Amino acid sequence: MKLSIISPNIFKADQLSDFLHKLKNQNSQDFEIILVVNNNSRKIFRIIEEYLLFFGPRLKFVLNLQKKITQDNIMAAFGLVKGEFVTIINVNNNIKHKLVSDLIDLVKEPADIIEFLPSFTHEIRWKMKERIKKGFYQDFLSKNSEIFAYTAPIISNKIYSKKVVNTLMKFKPLELGDGIFCIELLYLLMLNAKSYKMVNEYLYKEEIKYDYPLNLKILLDEFDKIKSFINVNNIKLSHEIEYAEFYFVKAFLGTIVKTYKSNTFYDWIKNKEIRYWKKEKIHEQILKYIVKKQTMDSNFFTTNFYINQPKFEAIFLKNTPSIKSWENLIDKI
Repeated sequence: MKLSIISPNIFKADQLSDFLHKLKNQNSQDFEIILVVNNNSRKIFRIIEEYLLFFGPRLKFVLNLQKKITQDNIMAAFGLVKGEFVTIINVNNNIKHKLVSDLIDLVKEPADIIEFLPSFTHEIRWKMKERIKKGFYQDFLSKNSEIFAYTAPIISNKIYSKKVVNTLMKFKPLELGDGIFCIELLYLLMLNAKSYKMVNEYLYKEEIKYDYPLNLKILLDEFDKIKSFINVNNIKLSHEIEYAEFYFVKAFLGTIVKTYKSNTFYDWIKNKEIRYWKKEKIHEQILKYIVKKQTMDSNFFTTNFYINQPKFEAIFLKNTPSIKSWENLIDKI
């Protein structure tokens, strides 16, 4: 079997039904599905039973009612993988009928990690621009370490070889709820990969909602664990991970927070106070982080290789942020 598709957070029966319907109608069926179910709902299990009639043993599921954490869910699914390659697709994403065949086409020239461009929809509408040149890279951590700095900081816009997934079978992630990003798991997969391919294509639209937990301390704890690992095992990547962290907080997360728009007027009115509070809380955390970085880590701004490149994103990262600069950023990065 060529491909294993992991969907790590199953809470809603209607989303699961729509997701499995779209996978049933894929023009290639050379894949298996591994669901991680976080809701002990009879309706969810009736849907799984219904689609088992079509998929048979290609449809697997894990029931995880205690640790409803995305990284734990993915690690549980990794143990069931039979495909040569693995990708993570959230159940609420907008996928087309030829997605699987598109993914399989990409692995015809295999690499430990294959990355495609993220495209976000629903409450966040953003098609991220190219940051890494299209191509195949062997021994990229030593020969093209900029890939580690510039990879999109989410786990789902990539295809992973089973070989690199197997290197983390004994890995115990921090028990932190970081939503869809999975920072710790993503960068450990990158660190264990030997080859990398960038294709610079948009394959599907990822949905980001304010239902996801956004807590900057949790996300920074994950970066701290990766930085500690790098300091011991690969100190040459310290510039890359420091830049990746600052980019993630100021450019990536800042853009998500400041460009958020409710998908419907009704949805906005219904949850106005809760959503406004969430948005302002994470925005305040981001601003405090930036100020602290600028006042207490001036060495980063003078010596880091990537922050001193003549690129638009690096110039943005060095400047003091404003609301307008974030609003204008989404069309440029």
